[in-house]
Amino acid sequence: MRYEPSELPSIGRDSLQSPFQGDDTEHGGAGPNLGRGSGLGRPPGEDDIRTTRARGRPAGGDTSASETPDAPSVLDPVTGLGNPRALLRRLALEVATARLAHRELAVAVGDLDRFRDIRARHGPLTAENLLRRLGAITHDVLEADHFAGRSGNDEICLVLPGATAEQARALAQRIRDRLVVERIATTEGVIDQPSISFGVAVLSPADPGELHLLRRADRALVDAKARGPGRIGIDPRA
Repeated sequence: MRYEPSELPSIGRDSLQSPFQGDDTEHGGAGPNLGRGSGLGRPPGEDDIRTTRARGRPAGGDTSASETPDAPSVLDPVTGLGNPRALLRRLALEVATARLAHRELAVAVGDLDRFRDIRARHGPLTAENLLRRLGAITHDVLEADHFAGRSGNDEICLVLPGATAEQARALAQRIRDRLVVERIATTEGVIDQPSISFGVAVLSPADPGELHLLRRADRALVDAKARGPGRIGIDPRA
């Protein structure tokens, strides 16, 4: 996948047992201790560059007086998450904030497994219903300072201020495990156990900008999908 500077490509059942058992997360290399960190609160001095956040919804300094955070111009109409342009703007803001505040920032790129086959076999309406469920689950799982947007036809991207690689992995796993117990109705019956794979990357001083961070997460996603459906890959710099 290639990201251009102007925009990205167009594009409750936690207690149920998931068929994904054990730790299938694979790190591309050695990294620091990835234990749970100190929370996801805002750093001091950040209020002057952001507005009120809505869980998993677009918000930020580029929202005009006539454009609320949930305005159609910043939402993807299918998933209800941010559209690609809003996603890239928010990520750029969070990269700048993370560097100014010397805090961590993680992104997780998720890709629905076998989405093209599902669309070809069951039709666009079924594929759209699957995307709607993914959007609803993602919105439900994310915390107040998080942001999620649709980054491609069958992809979403999570922007997670203050999160470590392990925290990002845990959130991605929650979305994956919630989705896999869904039953998506079709004209022929249902789709059982829809799955999604994720790639996780954490902002590095070596990243020249948000596009480079996205590319690292995307490479981790490609590596994860090569191991099979429902996997989570972590970039080696995490």
